[in-house]
Amino acid sequence: MKKKLHAVLCPLIAAGICLSVAACGGGTDSSSSAPEEDYPELDLAHAFTDDFNSVDRSYWSIMNTRWGGESHGGVIRENVGYTEDGYLVLTANGDYYNGEKKDVLGRVGRRTGGAIVSHKALGPGEFSVRMKALPRFGATTAFWTYFNDGHTLNDRGKVYNSEIDFELNVDSFDITMCTNWTAVEPGNYDNRKIQMDFYHNDGNWHEYTFKWMTNPERVDYFVDGVKISSSTANVPIYAAQVNIGVWFASFAGTPDFETDYCLVDWFKYVPYKDQPYVETPDGTIPPTDDGYPSEPITLPEHTNLIGDAGFEYPYDAETSTLNAWYLYPGDDEGKRTLADLKLAGEGRNGSTGMVLRSHDRITQTFSQVWPGYEAELSLYVKHSAAQSGTLTIQYLMSTENVIGSDEISINADTPGFKDGEFYQITKHIVVPETVNGQEVKRIRLRFAADEKDGNQIVLDDLFMYHVVS
Repeated sequence: MKKKLHAVLCPLIAAGICLSVAACGGGTDSSSSAPEEDYPELDLAHAFTDDFNSVDRSYWSIMNTRWGGESHGGVIRENVGYTEDGYLVLTANGDYYNGEKKDVLGRVGRRTGGAIVSHKALGPGEFSVRMKALPRFGATTAFWTYFNDGHTLNDRGKVYNSEIDFELNVDSFDITMCTNWTAVEPGNYDNRKIQMDFYHNDGNWHEYTFKWMTNPERVDYFVDGVKISSSTANVPIYAAQVNIGVWFASFAGTPDFETDYCLVDWFKYVPYKDQPYVETPDGTIPPTDDGYPSEPITLPEHTNLIGDAGFEYPYDAETSTLNAWYLYPGDDEGKRTLADLKLAGEGRNGSTGMVLRSHDRITQTFSQVWPGYEAELSLYVKHSAAQSGTLTIQYLMSTENVIGSDEISINADTPGFKDGEFYQITKHIVVPETVNGQEVKRIRLRFAADEKDGNQIVLDDLFMYHVVS
């Protein structure tokens, strides 16, 4: 069922953008989080709200570009969509992506995100978005304004950069980075990292708001209606387009995943009255609908956190560091590769399976976890009564140091065991608060075949998802 606007429509603003002042889909009105007299009068007649029951080309452009260096594949049109329920979907493809999408340079679409940008350049006011952040490391979920024409200068002689940023997944998921800019050089921006009392990738909806004023100059930042930062330095005075997106920033860590999603419920802008600013050109509305989704997409009920979970991806020696699984071969150390263990016809229903022989070990690491993080794990395994191995959930610091573990034996005594047939193993994982006095930053799955002659276990169809409380 689609979401509904809960307030009457307001008059169109100059660029033809609609609409309602009400928050669409729930949440709190962040403008009520501080006394009204602290802020300028709202210009409700020119407010704009989009509840994303579609991606409307009359309001937004879908970006297909790259910025910030060579370490990522940009934001691409194919990674923007919407659901039948009326949520904007921003898809992110990490280092383990092996699909058909291409990045902006025509390569396999790894490290590609998605973003939209308003046609209208907006002045001072209250900007809010309600969203679920991308839950994986390696890309930042961002909400920002931007104007930089390459030649307009600020009062320090630097190229003017009118920008106000909310950026999530900076160092860790309990940090919010708030930045306002008048140029990109040091001394021309105010950057703050705010410690939160929750994790942005907790799977819940959160509301992010900034209130931009020019008389006096100030930007206040709010999360879920609570002010977290206030800046009076390097406050921009130029109107700017607003952007919502996910991109693979170098400061966001290593994207050790295949594909995951950021969801946006709604965006709201309410301008202030009597706040001076410099007008800038609006963006150009694309002449065609190329790149704009015409139909909603269906997301999986749960996103599989495990990369190459069915062991179907071919092994490429040239990009071995981009393989989801890491192999420690038990025999012929250094000569065997994952391709030697991924055997066609050995999996369930004739698919490819991962065949571990005496003392073979494979691992995959997950960096998006935090103390109290819960996940549900399931997998299928096949072996005879005489064969055996182990599944170990290892708890790591931010380094490779293992500080604790839970182990499950894989043998004839494992619940559900069927001699020579696939059977399912399940495990509910709860990341401890601390292990041996250290905070857990990552977990690793480790599968190993015991070291004995003729030993072999076969793995297939793994699935692990975040349990949202």
